This record gives sequence, C-alpha cells and structure tokens, in this order.
Amino acid sequence: MRAAWLVVAAFTVACNSDADGDGLDAAAEKALGTDPALADTDGDGIDDAKEADTNTDPLLADTDKDGMSDGDEVLYGFDPLDEKSDGYKGGWPMQEVAVKDGVEADGKPGADVKIGKRFPRWRFTDNFGDDVDLYDYAAQGKKVIIDVSAQWCPPCNAMADYMDGNDGVWGDDAFAASLKPLRDQVDAGDLLWVTVLPEQNDSSPATVKTAKEWHKAYPTEPIAVLADTAGATGKGPMSAEDYVVRVTGGWPTFMLLNENMTVVEMGVGVDFSTIMPKL
Repeated sequence: MRAAWLVVAAFTVACNSDADGDGLDAAAEKALGTDPALADTDGDGIDDAKEADTNTDPLLADTDKDGMSDGDEVLYGFDPLDEKSDGYKGGWPMQEVAVKDGVEADGKPGADVKIGKRFPRWRFTDNFGDDVDLYDYAAQGKKVIIDVSAQWCPPCNAMADYMDGNDGVWGDDAFAASLKPLRDQVDAGDLLWVTVLPEQNDSSPATVKTAKEWHKAYPTEPIAVLADTAGATGKGPMSAEDYVVRVTGGWPTFMLLNENMTVVEMGVGVDFSTIMPKL
C-alpha cells in the first residue's frame, strides 16, 4: 500500500513539476496552452511565467501586433501592450533600458549643465508625437550634439537650413566652414544630432506642433526635432530654456556629449569651431 502511495505521489509531483524552469508548473502550462518543455513558448525573449504576470500573450511573440516583439519592447523600454509604442517613428537610436539606467546611475548631473558633468536624462516629445528618452543616444559609440534652438530665432533657423543641405544661407563662408564638417558627419551617421525647441514663434512654450512645423521646414532625416513642452504642459523636466540657455546666455545653445552623456564642450551661436578638436 505504501509503495502504491509513493508511486501516485511521484506521478503527481512529475505532473506538477516545472520541467522547463520558467516558473510555471505543468498544470499552469496546460491552462495557458504553453509548452511545458519550453521556457519561452513564443520565442519573444520573455519567459512564459513573466508573460502571464505582465498580461502579454505567451503564445504570441508580438502581443500588440505592432511589428516589434514583446521582448524587444521590454528591452528598449516600450510598452508591449500598446500598438502605438513600437520604437521611434523617426528612426532615432534605441538603447537597452539596463544600459540607460546604468549611465544614469553613473554619477548625478550637476546643478547646471556644465562641461565634465553628465547631461540630465530628459524626455521630450518629437515631431511624430513620440516621447523620446535622450539616453537612447547613450553608448551608441558616437558623440552627440544637442542644440537648443527657438522657432523665432533667425540664427537657429539659418543653422537648421544649412544642416538640411542648403548652402549659403547667410552668404557667410565662415558659417559654412564651421558647420560643414558637422553636417558631413551627421549625414554619414558618425555624429548624432538632436534639436530641442523650448519656444515657438511668439516666444510662448513649445508644443508638439512647434516640432512638426520645424521638421516640415527642415526635414533633415537624421536629426531628431524635440519639443520641450515643460512650460506648456507644466509637466516633465525643467524647461531647457531655464536650465541650459541661461548658462550660455543666447540662442542657439549647443552641447557636445560623449557616448556616456557627459558634456565635453558647450557654447552659443553658430560657430562650432571650438568643438571640432573634441569630436
């Protein structure tokens, strides 16, 4: 009798064991319809048990059917349950959440943006309406230029027009000489460029519409156009105007960052000759 009980007990344990080590026993796998021999039934990079906890579909690699697998969405910080959250429509760089968090944890930014200090991990909305994490530009093996421009600012517009491929905007050879090496590097994909707009034409806080209008005027494909809507919405980080432009005192303000998001050089105006030795 004892031997028969042991056989039944062993059979029960075997039926309820977690053979694939995914955190689900055989009964749970059966209820979900997942494969008890595979930790990740749909092959999306997320174990079945975690999918069950997060309400993603363990039988479907792309739960929201947006073209990006659940695993990649989680890896890069997007929402696997939102079909509109599937990477950046503008094709901006993406970086793993763990890498971004590591860069952020590696020292706190200064009270102001300063050379040698890590740039704040700001998030701004681009011309496509996507919320862009600036730290997606981190650890890409490339330096980053962030220019803070205003829609009303003539030099900012002239610079954007030149970066969009239009020579002789001001008829100033020095201006072209200063920007051409950077434009060439941006076009070649060797330098990452981000334009942040805190103000629109009437000097009021920028909106997503501001970014859309700027991108329509200067549709430079590699350059992300982001609206700093902090003043308009009352949400998010301190306004870039308050936090950056006041440091240099003018428009446009630019920062050169290394791949760890540390400020290497900064300045004001359209003369970028000071950063050339540091590229």
